[in-house]
Amino acid sequence: MKRMICVIMMSLAVVVCTDPEGYALHTDTHEFINEYIATPGFTGFNLHQHLKDNLGFLKGVNQRLEGTPYWWLPVAMKMPVIDWVKKGGTYEDSPPVFSALPYLRCFNHFHDPLVADLAEAGLGPGNDAIVWAHLPKGRQGFSWHDARDAYFNALITEDAYERSILFSSAFRGLGQLMHLVTDMSVPEHVRADVHMMGSVPGISLVYSDYESHLKKKGGDFPLLLDAVSSSIAFPQLLSDSTPLNETMLEEVVIMKPLVNLIDNDVFGGLNPEDTLKGKIGISEYTNANFLSPDTMFRHYAFPSIDECEIVLHESRKYLKITQEALGEKVDPLAVVSYLYFWRTCYYPHAQEDLPVGLDSACYEEYARHLIPRAVGYSSKVLNYFFRGRVEISLPDDGVYAFTDTLPQDPSREGFTSIRLKARNVSEDGEEMSGGSIHLVVQYSVMSRDPFRNYTPYPMENNEVRYCVVPLDDCTDHVIPADDARELEFDLSGHPIPLWATDVYLFVVYRGRLGSEDGYIEEDAVAVGFKDISEPSLFDVVNATDYASIEGVCLYVGDDQGLALAQDLLGMDSPEGITPSTFFDIFIRFSSIDAPQDASPAMGSHLYVVPVVEPGTYTRAYLLSDYEFAFSFYSLSSSYQYRTSACSGMRNQVHYDETHDVFIRRHSSLDEFRGVGFWNRVNFMQYQHCSQDYLEEHDGTCARCDMAEISDPWPLEEL
Repeated sequence: MKRMICVIMMSLAVVVCTDPEGYALHTDTHEFINEYIATPGFTGFNLHQHLKDNLGFLKGVNQRLEGTPYWWLPVAMKMPVIDWVKKGGTYEDSPPVFSALPYLRCFNHFHDPLVADLAEAGLGPGNDAIVWAHLPKGRQGFSWHDARDAYFNALITEDAYERSILFSSAFRGLGQLMHLVTDMSVPEHVRADVHMMGSVPGISLVYSDYESHLKKKGGDFPLLLDAVSSSIAFPQLLSDSTPLNETMLEEVVIMKPLVNLIDNDVFGGLNPEDTLKGKIGISEYTNANFLSPDTMFRHYAFPSIDECEIVLHESRKYLKITQEALGEKVDPLAVVSYLYFWRTCYYPHAQEDLPVGLDSACYEEYARHLIPRAVGYSSKVLNYFFRGRVEISLPDDGVYAFTDTLPQDPSREGFTSIRLKARNVSEDGEEMSGGSIHLVVQYSVMSRDPFRNYTPYPMENNEVRYCVVPLDDCTDHVIPADDARELEFDLSGHPIPLWATDVYLFVVYRGRLGSEDGYIEEDAVAVGFKDISEPSLFDVVNATDYASIEGVCLYVGDDQGLALAQDLLGMDSPEGITPSTFFDIFIRFSSIDAPQDASPAMGSHLYVVPVVEPGTYTRAYLLSDYEFAFSFYSLSSSYQYRTSACSGMRNQVHYDETHDVFIRRHSSLDEFRGVGFWNRVNFMQYQHCSQDYLEEHDGTCARCDMAEISDPWPLEEL
């Protein structure tokens, strides 16, 4: 007998786990909704643009990530971000094949907003959906905390493969969280009406349900989404209200704004009018305004049959909510029996037990109201997850990194520190009031000197590398919103090479994020991203060893050249054409938006060039914005100071989304006397002409083209 009971129980488990579609919206419906939300051009939170602007994903949601969707087979597969989000909608109900046990996740997708205690608000053997979404890391694999942790670890991991695996897990987890929110738009999931058996192939175990109706729409579902796009309901992300009973949560750390998306504790069972306002949870709206097969005007006060009237739709009688009703005007709400007329004639008392049901016309009307809610509310999961943002800008020195020394191996050595300003630009004025801060530098390295011109330019497919450095060991750092904070990171253990290309900066904050008068997430993640210049040249050039004599470039760096120039000009002495030596040249960089003049004063220059002899130059390397300002000051020059614009060098892969191709953009250097230059302070002589020459040329003194000089010159190391 015991053996028979065991066999029966095992058979039941197989039926339950064979087709979980009765537990929630069918998996392809979840895929459609998740994909719709993640598609470029979505009117709500634009995940595609966010990934490009804030995470450096060149292809946005089409960026391919390696991941391991099968827990039983640790083999990675590559899918675009949008597919990981999309498949998350599937995997929350139907994990990959042969994963029988995880199908039991379906038991955790229920929440009755009229049950105060979360221990009782879900489905018997499972957790309430709110609790399930917030279980501690590792308890169910894809909770909010799992996704958040995977996201943070992906950002601060130097191994590119591991980074991809973690990102894919985070995006899959977000898709599964979106699934939970979407399930709250299904009446059965919020009205204690569990059709656990669903269906098995070839056998219908449920007469009809909302989920199966959407399943039957199949290929028409994207058209439905487009049809309702103008009525998508985007809720407010509330953080100032108290969520449901938390007495049984213990180790569960809940996100109040995320809880309030599901249940904002506004609808108490008798106030359906409040569910039509903005500050309402999606489960409250669904519970108050729609019916499910086993709760047809039973167990719940609303929708109320007292607010219905009978109407005729295509020769069939239906119940609709009247215009005077308090809640949503659903028409049709339910279908009445074909025997309605005869029962009212001969059994008038039977109206109290009027047989009603739900058919495809009802579910079509339900979908018209509920799908826009499902889309709008689910999209807010992404909005809230990615709300923490950091703005990166230039420090007061005007450069992120600087060195005036050429290392022995520029493919490995270069910049040993990075300085930047960070400012909190999170939405809704949320404060970053205490956390850790990491710098992440993403870059590649050329195999040859990038400070040369090549024809054609080498198209190298170099691996992407990451340098991750914590600011320090503290976890109480504040990133203010009113004024940017300057941060300096020590990269001496992992310098950024001078031959680096494709350089991007990330600032990763993890800690408290929220407002004093609302909810504060203790373990939030905020990210700043900046596409900065590649290592760029800045030179101070002394070209006064050549002079322009009547339109001819003449070397005057020795006595013979000076004598020739003096003779051509008819001068009694070489004064005025003698090469100059320049001393104490103070260099300052600054933001292009707020240029600053250089001076000898402390804080008014970044570095000093002590001396530049004629025919030499000094070279420095820097990382900055693609546009910035520089200024120099020197008493030994007739131009004592000058401030002008600079540009950073570009050497990076650009993705052309229109043509779906990658293009390498690189800067071409200005060739001068056999050397390539980019930004430079150029000391040169004025052009010189004799009086006879001026008379013959209408007073115009020509200047020779110094670029045609082929004499190389030595590099003067500082």
